[in-house]
Amino acid sequence: MSVLGEQGIKYVTIGNISRNTATNANPGNPYNALKNIPDFSLDCLEIITTYHTHLSRFSKADRTRPSSIDGDGGDIGFKKRLIKYYPNMSFLIITNPTAFYY
Repeated sequence: MSVLGEQGIKYVTIGNISRNTATNANPGNPYNALKNIPDFSLDCLEIITTYHTHLSRFSKADRTRPSSIDGDGGDIGFKKRLIKYYPNMSFLIITNPTAFYY
């Protein structure tokens, strides 16, 4: 997240990942981590990037592309749902050999 109207990253949050598996992310509410930010308000912060990992134990073809390219689930479905609310948000997959935006 950045301060509204600024370019730099101000905060990074990590959602609850305790229920995740190698093939299914169940992050719960990622905004729970935001309650610890002093004077937090979505009126003054802008969510600029959402990110996740693709595990290196999967094939290069699977980890170097977003999941569900032709569907409404997976990475592409997640992006379709969020872009309605955050039209300027970037979507990043961190993986080996190179992280990429999708």
